[in-house]
Amino acid sequence: MVVKTGVVGLDKLLDGGYPDNSIILISGGTGTGKTILSLQFLLQGFLQKERGMFITFEQSKDKIIDQCARFGWDFEKYEKQNLFRIVTMEDIGIANILTQMKSNIEEFKPQRMVVDSITFMSLSAYSAKRLIDLDRTTMVELYEASRENSVSSEFDGLIVRKLLIDFVKILQKRKINTLLTSEIPRESVWLSRDTFSEYACDGVLLLKSVAMGTDLHRAIEIVKMRNTKMKGGVYGFDFQKNGIKVNI
Repeated sequence: MVVKTGVVGLDKLLDGGYPDNSIILISGGTGTGKTILSLQFLLQGFLQKERGMFITFEQSKDKIIDQCARFGWDFEKYEKQNLFRIVTMEDIGIANILTQMKSNIEEFKPQRMVVDSITFMSLSAYSAKRLIDLDRTTMVELYEASRENSVSSEFDGLIVRKLLIDFVKILQKRKINTLLTSEIPRESVWLSRDTFSEYACDGVLLLKSVAMGTDLHRAIEIVKMRNTKMKGGVYGFDFQKNGIKVNI
């Protein structure tokens, strides 16, 4: 069983869509289209009467709604129909991230979800006072211990990894089809800033942009997709009046 992406051309590259009950990483630099591609995924769900949740760490609700309006998508209408919920986490500490996400998931029961972006987790992780056994430590205990003193950046990475592992378990248990966006620097050898998400996710899409003279060319590559007969290679895509279209 597959889940339609909502992006013209992309379903054909994925043999019909994303695998059902999957977590997909959408990676790319600034302005490559990660957020728009993810919103199209939710829009496709609305058309099928599926509830969709958008969790944002960086943008306000108004900005997200405005982005949708540029393509003629009335997300406020779907919100009134109780098909759409946007959760903003601009000023929340990492100690409360998992709790807030879990609470909203249990209350709204989304079938599709977007987290924009998990880069926040790696940039905002507090360091803990001392290294303890992460496998036996709950998220709350770990993050409550992380509020005061800073230690090495390596331990920040352990905190982020623990957060991601627990979050993925929540999504898998509830069988929520999820897109996670990740900002990566140009020329990065990794597919996420935390260097771990690409291994934890079922699939990875890499969005690229290249300036040639006065023109900006965008492309998408399916790096991996479990249980899918995907087509390899790099394909160009355009922003059209109704959203992203992949050229195949």
